Amino acid sequence: MTGPARAWYAADVKRDGDSTGDERKTSEEDQTPLLFGAVRAGRPAPLSLWEKIMKAQRLLRIAVVCVLLILIPLYYQFCGDGKLELTTEGKAIELLVDGKKVEPARTMGEHRVYLVAPGKHDVQVRDVEKGEVTAQHAIDLDSPSTHLVIPTTQTRCFAHVNLTKRMERRANGDGDWPPEVARRFGPSPFELPQWTSLSPEELPRRVEAMSMVFLLLPIDCTSPDPSGEEILRRGKGRIP
Repeated sequence: MTGPARAWYAADVKRDGDSTGDERKTSEEDQTPLLFGAVRAGRPAPLSLWEKIMKAQRLLRIAVVCVLLILIPLYYQFCGDGKLELTTEGKAIELLVDGKKVEPARTMGEHRVYLVAPGKHDVQVRDVEKGEVTAQHAIDLDSPSTHLVIPTTQTRCFAHVNLTKRMERRANGDGDWPPEVARRFGPSPFELPQWTSLSPEELPRRVEAMSMVFLLLPIDCTSPDPSGEEILRRGKGRIP
């Protein structure tokens, strides 16, 4: 190969080598952004200022709800009003607490609920038509969670009737079951027992798991102490 020919060949090889290197470099440069882009795509995009504000507001609302769920039960346990409960038995009566008439906070059939501040009080039940006091009691509401049943006359007592088995069998279609007199209360105010209704309208439609159903049935304390069978016979129209 002559000298000019060798020079031309060397220049041509150099150009080819430079071209191959440039292509390799270009290929690597093209792949590099894709690689880092793929890595960046796996990370969460940074939040904008508006998104940060909205997220902070959501967290604040959740925190407020959690605080309220804690404080509301504590308020009713330590700062709310106690309850006085009575049955009118079809009579026009009113309740006076420390000489002042109190309006019922809730009425369900013959059952009335009155809200009274905790502490010691003088309670009177008055017959509206006759204008006379039919019962007077000195009570002490220990806390807002106290629920007292107030007899409407000095001779009013109550039978605590167990209806649990009766309602369970009826709900399951297994026939009937007689009610049972569990115990008796009165004529003084007493704490409302758990799972107890003062009127048939308030009885639950079915018995929940791990619970019972009772009804307070008014009875007369002046007559000789009747048997359970006699109590149920007299209250037959009031027992569902």
